[in-house]
Amino acid sequence: MTDGVIRIKCNKHETIEVYPGDVVAITGENGAGKSSFAGFLAGFNGHNNTDHFRSQLDISYNGADINNISDYHRVCSLVLQIPQDGLLFSYLEKDISFGFKNLGISEEEKTLRYDAMKRFDIDDYIYTKKYSTMCGGELEKAAFLSIYSQNPRILILDEAFNMLGVEGKLLYKKLIDIYRKDKRILFIVTHDKAVTKMCDYALKLDRSKGNMVRITKQGKEEALLNTRSSED
Repeated sequence: MTDGVIRIKCNKHETIEVYPGDVVAITGENGAGKSSFAGFLAGFNGHNNTDHFRSQLDISYNGADINNISDYHRVCSLVLQIPQDGLLFSYLEKDISFGFKNLGISEEEKTLRYDAMKRFDIDDYIYTKKYSTMCGGELEKAAFLSIYSQNPRILILDEAFNMLGVEGKLLYKKLIDIYRKDKRILFIVTHDKAVTKMCDYALKLDRSKGNMVRITKQGKEEALLNTRSSED
């Protein structure tokens, strides 16, 4: 059965399968290419050195190569590490409205999606405050909500809550609970042991001499040995 399954094959090696409801940490040393991998996984061709991965990775969704799925952007979304890079307008409400228009969302569905965003207990002012007046943590929350409003079946967070401290951990926990319950797929790029511990398992990226990429699936205990705590 292929419905909802992501398959990742690296350099013709063993295929890694990610199933609906899986919460997956993406780990690795600095320079291993975690952000580039996240961009490639999201179908962002040409984003952040993703060309390097195209020659070494085969990624499919529902049995089809993600590069051949015309509406894959409706299925998979990425929250970028630099929040400003994912925000188009001057405040969040306009970004969300633009996304709704592109997706053809009905008024009834818009209400349901705003109600869903309330589950994260983020203050309402975030929707109308200008980005130019926001601090880093507020920008992270705005960038996250902008993407979450699109209701993606597959969500990738590239160290999305790094500036939020304890509040960020709470957001991760709520989001993980939602994605597990709804049988959707969540990837989290992280160096943080506390975040890795919340996940089901990890995909560790290594880049050897000659820029060969290796992706290893690790159980939670093994993954924790290769990540640092938030206090480190």
